[in-house]
Amino acid sequence: MFKILKKIKIPLKKKIKGKAFLFFLGTLFLLVIFVWQIIAFKQYKGKIYPHVSAMGTGLGSLDKEQAAKDIEKRAGEIETRPIKLIKGERVTEATLSDLGITLDRNRILNSAYGAGKNEGFWGNLLAFFENAVWGYEVPTYFYVNDSKVNEFIALRLETSSQIPLSSKLIYRDGKFIQTPSRDGKGLDPVLFASKIIDYINNPGIEEITLPDEIEKKPEVEEFQTLEARIMANEILESENMLLAGNKSWEIDSDTVANFISFRKTPHLGFQQIQPDPLTDDIFSFTYYALSGIVPQKIAGGYELKVEMDKQEIKNYLLTIAPGVEQPWINARLGFENGQLVILEESQDKIGLDTEKSIDVLSSGLMEKKDQIELLIYRENAPISKDSIVNLGIETLIGAGTSNFSGSPRNRRHNIATGAGKFNGAIIKPGEVFSFLDALGPVDASTGYLPELVIKNDKTIPEYGGGMCQVSTTSFRAAVNAGLEVIERRNHAYPVQYYSPQGTDATVYIPSPDLKFLNNTPAHILVQTKIEGNILTFEYYGASDGRKVETIGPVTYDRKPDGSMRAKWTQKVYRNDGSLLFEKVFLSKYDSPSKYPHPGEEQDEEKKKKDKKKKKKN
Repeated sequence: MFKILKKIKIPLKKKIKGKAFLFFLGTLFLLVIFVWQIIAFKQYKGKIYPHVSAMGTGLGSLDKEQAAKDIEKRAGEIETRPIKLIKGERVTEATLSDLGITLDRNRILNSAYGAGKNEGFWGNLLAFFENAVWGYEVPTYFYVNDSKVNEFIALRLETSSQIPLSSKLIYRDGKFIQTPSRDGKGLDPVLFASKIIDYINNPGIEEITLPDEIEKKPEVEEFQTLEARIMANEILESENMLLAGNKSWEIDSDTVANFISFRKTPHLGFQQIQPDPLTDDIFSFTYYALSGIVPQKIAGGYELKVEMDKQEIKNYLLTIAPGVEQPWINARLGFENGQLVILEESQDKIGLDTEKSIDVLSSGLMEKKDQIELLIYRENAPISKDSIVNLGIETLIGAGTSNFSGSPRNRRHNIATGAGKFNGAIIKPGEVFSFLDALGPVDASTGYLPELVIKNDKTIPEYGGGMCQVSTTSFRAAVNAGLEVIERRNHAYPVQYYSPQGTDATVYIPSPDLKFLNNTPAHILVQTKIEGNILTFEYYGASDGRKVETIGPVTYDRKPDGSMRAKWTQKVYRNDGSLLFEKVFLSKYDSPSKYPHPGEEQDEEKKKKDKKKKKKN
């Protein structure tokens, strides 16, 4: 029994040893392959693998730069090589460039460089062996300029051609009508394209025999425009009332017709080729044919579909937007009996949301809605009934006055007009207030009259003369309120309306300006009023306990000709009595005689002449 078992065990061991040997050989083989692949990878790193070619030119072992040069050279030869296009006894010579066909050099290069490198380890290994045995020819990829090749076919190749004429929809007399279509005759572009592909892929071909001309149907026949025509005219017949905010208006049919466009789409039942459907020109299939796609000629054509030209709609909306817009207006505030009150309600800013309204108007017209509500945006006015509680305005923090007694009528008018621009103005905490920005334009259109101003070493009449009375009063109120004055300039010579001298502030567009900083913790409300000959500026805000001390103004260096200097000091103290800041306003005034008024120039000239005569005598 044991002997029998021993006899059985002997062949089992041999069998196991045989399997182990085969396993060893397989492992060794794979290891060799693996090592060999690594060596090949390192050897050809940055290079094209051996036995790879493109357009009949070997590219193996070349780096990308050298391969690109070889591909460029070969592509140029192919593109400029004359092709004989034969139709009966007629021979036409052309090149690929003439036909609008350009070889895709980058794609050819990348395909060659990626051959055997982009398929994973085993895929790369298999590709490497296949290339070594059979070689690998990269497809000759190319671009086609459809319009150029079709133009060449029509002008140079078709002998009895008649271009097929598609039916179109045109707007006339308030409605869309269709134009007649017409059959044509010429070369079959699909067959012609297939011969061009053969030529590119077979460098030995020197001539192409053109196929016979065929009957050609237009892309769009009359019956294929019917649905679009009916729909377009139904859109025109809608009331088309537009709404935007509280405004409404009707669009006329001519305007709506300008929005309507027609797009060609493949007729129902058409086949499609992959990866993309055939579009406007059937010749465009050629780029994909090299990837193994078989193009199929599609019988029939296209039909028209209605769509909206969104650019035309946008252009229209931009023209109507100003009529929809409403600027925001701050509530006009006042301070009465220790309370902040609203004298006039605010107005929100309203505008047309043009971008969003494009789709709204487009879909509304397509759906033939009688009323289409456009989208608007709304912004609350900064100063409104809802926001005044956050302004912090509680009490009078400073005021300034000036006396304009003796002012002529035009000057009084300008002072009242200018002061009214500031009544109700709001200055934010931390904001630098500009007198000229708040004042705005000063001319006849804004209600001003001509009056004397100091300009170019003269005192002459100009619109807005007397505005310095307003700026001077504003300056005095700012100093008394403990605000920090950033920019201020005194007048060229002492003016009686601005006594005491040294407390004035001259302004003129665009400069000089009066600017001061709201260095308080709350908004400031500006109130102006005129009582008799007294102009008053009042600043209302929140008291932070500051105390203001003014010293002067002190005048000095007075001269007989009226020139002088002045000094006015502002000291602002914190609630605890410490000095917050100190500001000294120095003023230097020339003699008024240097700035003659109208008519005074002649008197000065006469005086000079009289002096000369006396000297001669």
